Amino acid sequence: MVQLDIYDLAGRRVATVARVRMSAGWHDLAWSGRSRVGGRVSAGIYICRLIVAGRSQDRKVVYLP
Repeated sequence: MVQLDIYDLAGRRVATVARVRMSAGWHDLAWSGRSRVGGRVSAGIYICRLIVAGRSQDRKVVYLP
């Protein structure tokens, strides 16, 4: 099971990019820049949290529409 969430710097979940089962190997996931309710988010710094097999990894990303 793979889950990729986007958070703002205040720790609020902005979007869930993926919550799916994937086979082992390399995969590409893309965020459309839209929030959970469908609106466009502002340019800025966000945190991407990837959870795979119960382990998580966070990365800061810059979103520039």
